[in-house]
Amino acid sequence: MTTKITPCIVLLASLTALTTPALAAESPWLPSPGANSLTLSFSNQEADEFFAGSTKGKLPAMLKQDTFKLNYSRGILDELALDIEIGYAKSTFITIPGLAPNGGTSGVTDSRIGLRYRVLDDLADAPVTVTLGAAAILKGNYDKGALPSIGDGANAIEISASLGKAITSNFTVYGTLGYRSRKAPVPNEDYYQLGMNLNATSQLGFSLTHEEVRSKGSLDIGGPGFSPPRFPEVKEDYGFTSVGASLRFSRNLGVGLQFGEKKGKRNTAESKVYGLSLNTSF
Repeated sequence: MTTKITPCIVLLASLTALTTPALAAESPWLPSPGANSLTLSFSNQEADEFFAGSTKGKLPAMLKQDTFKLNYSRGILDELALDIEIGYAKSTFITIPGLAPNGGTSGVTDSRIGLRYRVLDDLADAPVTVTLGAAAILKGNYDKGALPSIGDGANAIEISASLGKAITSNFTVYGTLGYRSRKAPVPNEDYYQLGMNLNATSQLGFSLTHEEVRSKGSLDIGGPGFSPPRFPEVKEDYGFTSVGASLRFSRNLGVGLQFGEKKGKRNTAESKVYGLSLNTSF
C-alpha cells in the first residue's frame, strides 16, 4: 500500500542518519520507491580512559580517531529499501610495543550493505511501524590486533527488528533490537537502540539516541590467555548516547551536528564524539 508521507515525517525519519554519524541507528521508516538519500559524515572521537576487563584506568596518551562515512539509501519498493555504508578512518596514538606497535593506524572501515522490509506502517492504518532488517558487514582494510585498531577485521551478518511511532507530525520515537554474527574468532554481539526525533520547525530538528552493545565473548584484556594479537577476540561492552541538531536548507539538502558520549562497560575506551554531516535526497 502506498502511503502519503508529509514533509515533517520525511524530515524526522532522516534525522537519525543525518545527526548520528558514529551511531548506525536503523530507522523503521523507509524512503518512498525511487527516492534516494546520500549522507556524508565526519566524526571525531577522543578517549583518555580505558576498561581492561571491567577495570577502568587512564591511557598513557590521548587516543583519537577521525572517521569519514558515506551512507546511501534507496527506496526499492513501497515496503523495501536498500542501505549501503562505506568509510575511512584514522586513529592517533603513541607507540607502545605489543599494545600499539605502530602507534595509530588507518584504513578503509568495515562496509555494510543491507535491506529493510516494512511489515506494518503507522503512517497508513497500523498502530506502529515495524521493519525487519538484514545486512552483510564486510571487513575493511586496516591493521588489527592493536589497541588503536579501527575495527576487528571480521565479516558479519546482521539481523534486526525496528519499531517506530509518529506520536505527532513533529515527534517520533523508535527502537531497534539486533544481533551480529561475526566470523570466528571475533565474538558475536547483540544490541539495542532507542531514539526520539523532534521537528521544532519545518527546517530545524533535534534528536536523542542511545545504543547498548553486548558481546558474547569471554576474553578480557590482560586476562588469562590474552595477547595483543587477540584484541579482536575480547568481550567489548559499551553504551553510546548522542544528541543532535539538524538544519534543512531545502527539501533536498540539510546539515547535522552531533555530540555523543561512549560509556565503557568492558574492554573498551570511554570517548567523547563530535560529528558533522551533510545530507541530500534526490
